[in-house]
Amino acid sequence: MIKIDRIQPNESVTKYLSMWKNESDGTYLLTFTRANGKTEISGGGYYSNGSSLDHWVDFSVKDDTTIVKFDGPIY
Repeated sequence: MIKIDRIQPNESVTKYLSMWKNESDGTYLLTFTRANGKTEISGGGYYSNGSSLDHWVDFSVKDDTTIVKFDGPIY
């Protein structure tokens, strides 16, 4: 889990998500609270046995939606 206290409009944050303790399968989730107090959850992607299938995950929060982009390895 990565916790970020506050992001200002037009600001971005880049963090590394360590998966070394995770031995399960799952999806990435972004949970955040908008300025109006509404909590939103957005998710996507997949990891298996603690290994990411993607090189990076990008969450872009807009006024009325959240866009999630992924980049995975080419096999």
